[in-house]
Amino acid sequence: MHGKLSVQLSVLPSYTRLGMAALLPHKTLEMTDDFQVLADGILCDNLAGRQQVLQSYNPDSVCVQFDDIKNLKVAELRDVLTKRQIIYVYHNQIDARGDKANTEDEVFHACEEAVQEIMDLIHRISVSGNTYHFIVTADHGFIYKRDKLTESDKISGKSAEKAFVNRRFIVSKAALKDDGIDHMSMGCVLGNEDNKVVSYPVSSNVFKVAGGGANYVHGGSSPQEMLVPVLEFKMERGHMETKNAEIALVSIVHKITNLITSMDFIQSDAVSDTVKAAKYRIFFLSEDNEKISNENSYVADSREEMRRSVSSGCGSHSRIRNTTRTSNIILWFTTKKAVWSSGGSLSSWTLPLQMTLDSDFDIEEAGIPYGNDGYGGR
Repeated sequence: MHGKLSVQLSVLPSYTRLGMAALLPHKTLEMTDDFQVLADGILCDNLAGRQQVLQSYNPDSVCVQFDDIKNLKVAELRDVLTKRQIIYVYHNQIDARGDKANTEDEVFHACEEAVQEIMDLIHRISVSGNTYHFIVTADHGFIYKRDKLTESDKISGKSAEKAFVNRRFIVSKAALKDDGIDHMSMGCVLGNEDNKVVSYPVSSNVFKVAGGGANYVHGGSSPQEMLVPVLEFKMERGHMETKNAEIALVSIVHKITNLITSMDFIQSDAVSDTVKAAKYRIFFLSEDNEKISNENSYVADSREEMRRSVSSGCGSHSRIRNTTRTSNIILWFTTKKAVWSSGGSLSSWTLPLQMTLDSDFDIEEAGIPYGNDGYGGR
């Protein structure tokens, strides 16, 4: 995969309706007197309008919502993508949660989820849809303040007749002139003869408007709102990313109270073209990274999901001396040849060890299999 990260300048005012139109191919952008946005004379405030504009430049193109394709089966996804030269996928989770007063404090969780969902979709499309060139960008950024806004953060008493009023901008016939407010001609923004004016705070302050939801805002001229990343990358044709089949502990184990402990594991991923069979080593370590048990193996090679399980008995090694009832031990399962080596996959659980071991404990008398590696390994 080859990637390139750059930056582009959003539009002013930096809000969704105008920003989405600006990301389409177009010769002209305009804002009507009732503040509708047109690209090449076509109203494009919904998916159908945007697709009409896009297809006027490339008939083999389509606009889709992320939510409409995220759960499609492979065959259904291919039907959407087949013979398409350009595909616009719109993901709206950040604005959908940030623009609502009761969910605006979830915006950073929404950002994390959006990144992961987009990554997962790109992977699916590249593997199943034979699509290899991707560009990820946004129509605008945003400002978020964790603390409740005070009256000093708000610019009050600013309104105009027949104006488009937002917390971060006001579009009107005349400029708003006051300390802390700047303005720009919409004709300058759109490259036409529009005589409307957009006024905006020069700081992170907001215009005082009715309603809640003032902590998550966008539409102004700050770098956070107007500078948006552009991530472009190309996947290698014919290359398929693979991962090891994963396993999970299914036994309900809250603490270790016996020298011989039986645990059940299950393979959670079926072996396929993109999931490789893997052999796991399972054993206990002390908190000092000392191996304290015999070693068991688990081969995750089933092509059926959530079917294959195994019991693994791990007995404590005689080198543990004077163990108190509050000590912890760590259960490792790894595909690595050694815990400290590079490569492979590795997971662990920390469990309380609630038993006292005598310093003269004999591993052979306890009936624990003992191997040639000195740790009871096989």
